Amino acid sequence: MQNYSVKLALKNVEPSKQEVIASVVSPYIESLSARLNAIQSLHDELDHWIESLNSFLSPKTVKFKVGEEIQIRSSGGRLLPAKHLSSGERHLLLLMTKAFQLRSTGGIMLVDEPELSLNSTWQRGLVHSMLESFGGSGCQLIVASHSLEIAAKYQANLVNITSAY
Repeated sequence: MQNYSVKLALKNVEPSKQEVIASVVSPYIESLSARLNAIQSLHDELDHWIESLNSFLSPKTVKFKVGEEIQIRSSGGRLLPAKHLSSGERHLLLLMTKAFQLRSTGGIMLVDEPELSLNSTWQRGLVHSMLESFGGSGCQLIVASHSLEIAAKYQANLVNITSAY
């Protein structure tokens, strides 16, 4: 209702005063637009993170609202505490969340055997999803793994470390 009254008030301003009002209001509107654009970018990044998590956890779903906790729901819509997730689901949630957090702080993420407790389908998609969670921020991911599912997908990036014994 307030928007309507502001628009109506501006519509009824004398033409001679419109330029003065525009010079006062325009910078304010531009600053609001810049803030909304920044928020939209964060919103898009959060959406992508949630979509990635949900692609793994289906039929369960993860929802997140800024200022609230992450919510995990069963296929029937029942709220699930994290302790009711399988070890693989908890592990996946932790890895994906830490990778997402690094996009703003930067750094190197070292992960030892991320395939533990993950089925082969999840193993094939995990590294790619973690790299996407970095969002092009220049973070680095170093993975120590025995998984053929992970190694086959990233063969060009493998470093084989052998024992000297």
